Amino acid sequence: MRARQVLQAAEDGQNAGVFGVLPTPVSCHPLTEEDVAGLFEEVAADLSVPLVIYDIPGTTHFPFTDVMYTRPAWLPQVASIKIPDLPADPEQTRAHVERLRRLLPETATEALCASSRRPPQT
Repeated sequence: MRARQVLQAAEDGQNAGVFGVLPTPVSCHPLTEEDVAGLFEEVAADLSVPLVIYDIPGTTHFPFTDVMYTRPAWLPQVASIKIPDLPADPEQTRAHVERLRRLLPETATEALCASSRRPPQT
């Protein structure tokens, strides 16, 4: 998907009254960190609604790093970051989320993936 298509979809959504947008960096060619950060920056520049950084590596084949979570998270339009599957060990998950919270601005929240393979707590 080209950047102009993402921008048009974001504009269409805003005009339709959406409460936020979740742009997903998808390409038939491998994306760089600059490509992905640039997409979020470009989309955020014209938004009047919150943006959620949507990390879905199974679809995008782009591995987000802590740097890639935090760089666009400082854009004023970013409200949340959707984190994909987490470790099965609750302590590892807690450490991962706490590390991200130290890196993220207070205005951004974390959204944990509902499809996480973590077994239910008993």
